[in-house]
Amino acid sequence: RIYGFAAALLLCAFSAALILLNTEWSHIDLGQAEHWLRFSDAWGTDRMGVWRHCLGFYSRFDLWGKLFGGGCGIIAVMDSANRIFPDAVLDAAHCEYLQILINWGALGLAAYLCWLISTIVCALRRGGALSLAICTGLIAYSVQAAVNIAQAPGVVLFFLLLSVARADTGDIPGDSGK
Repeated sequence: RIYGFAAALLLCAFSAALILLNTEWSHIDLGQAEHWLRFSDAWGTDRMGVWRHCLGFYSRFDLWGKLFGGGCGIIAVMDSANRIFPDAVLDAAHCEYLQILINWGALGLAAYLCWLISTIVCALRRGGALSLAICTGLIAYSVQAAVNIAQAPGVVLFFLLLSVARADTGDIPGDSGK
């Protein structure tokens, strides 16, 4: 267990560092590793450029905006004033976590991640075929969400899986878990 937790923590730390090296820390010289650790704005069908653009929006928020976000539709509003693409208005961050950060702020993202992580941890502790299957689906969705735009059918299924996982672990108040 401890090795799995350590591996997951290292993967998250490496991913966060890689994202920061290509966005907020892009001014840092990486020497020989530059070719391997830096992505152009066109990486991932322009995702890196979109992420930088969206992080620029977030950096312009005041403290209230950073904590609580700008609300739904704020990316399109901000992009209309400073477009990344000349022929279209950007309306999604192409990363669900970045989208949540901009829409709902740091507190909204923290609440979302805590709910997701606690559900996965509860499902893993409970064990059993259903819990592990649902947990696998939640982890898979969480990974693809890092580079994807939230799509209505997938989001509904994701929240359904979260609810089923919580019900299966008996972690819903007043539920015996049966």
